[in-house]
Amino acid sequence: QDNFDLSKLPADKKSPLVFFCNAGECWKSYKASVVASKAGWTSVHWFRGGFPEWRSSGQKFDIASAQ
Repeated sequence: QDNFDLSKLPADKKSPLVFFCNAGECWKSYKASVVASKAGWTSVHWFRGGFPEWRSSGQKFDIASAQ
């Protein structure tokens, strides 16, 4: 059972949200995107490829700011 702390999301429910994790190994980002959508956020996106796809594309990321 996953728990999601919606209080950590922006108060403005029109703010864009992007959820991602370890692609096929993890479904928590998908579940979080569904929970956020059902709670009223209107610009919710799920990056299916997650970290593995981002890394393989050669793009950089800052792990500290991703938490």
